Amino acid sequence: MPIALVQTAKRALLDFAFPPGCPLCGGSPVINDQLPIVGFCDDCRDQVCQPIQFACDVCGAPVGQYTDTSKGCMECGIGSHPFQQVIRLGLYDDLLRKACIRAKDRLQEPITAASGRTLVEEYSDAFHALEPDVLIPIPQHWTGRIFRTHNAAEVLAQVIGTMLGLTVNQKTLTRSRRTAPQKRTQSIAERKSNQRGSFQISDASIVANKRVLLVDDVLTTGATANEAASELKRAGANVVGIAVIARVLSSHSMNGAR
Repeated sequence: MPIALVQTAKRALLDFAFPPGCPLCGGSPVINDQLPIVGFCDDCRDQVCQPIQFACDVCGAPVGQYTDTSKGCMECGIGSHPFQQVIRLGLYDDLLRKACIRAKDRLQEPITAASGRTLVEEYSDAFHALEPDVLIPIPQHWTGRIFRTHNAAEVLAQVIGTMLGLTVNQKTLTRSRRTAPQKRTQSIAERKSNQRGSFQISDASIVANKRVLLVDDVLTTGATANEAASELKRAGANVVGIAVIARVLSSHSMNGAR
């Protein structure tokens, strides 16, 4: 019997004996037989989905009704940006903040998966408008994997890739040096300095003249995303978009997010 069929049968048996619960609260989740990713229950989904009526066109932060954000806002900096757009599930607050913190644990991958599923379902129009050709998670440095084998960005990217029909590319963008955790830096300038020159492209032909979707779990000041997107643009990428679970506002940026 094919291995894939055996695994499917085992999963079905386990789900029958131990029905999967909502990854956040354990309640009745949203299950789609066509998509092997358990979603949040209706209550948790309502809490983590935070539609913002008026948001920055670039970074997704909330802004005033008549604010022109075609070149950014006060949160992301007004001017030129290496990335075109941020697609985020909501703001780093309340239940979504708890979800992001728990998602950093290897044993909490179902939360990351449910977040990715919800992100694509809620913002399918934004993903299709971006029309990504290449899907790349923000990578860890190889030394970081020794102590932390789990990378929430990779799990999130795998879910988004499954739903969009894209293969996740984990080899083209790499860390050229090890950086200090962003949460240990004390200012936006320090965060930018910490990330400067920290990425490299192994094969520019993979991203040249392509539309790239970068994936990370949380976007704070944008220092990491900016540096990664800049490297992709230097390698010839036409457009770089970013997908994250949550967007951290400056007033919360030193609260454990990166």
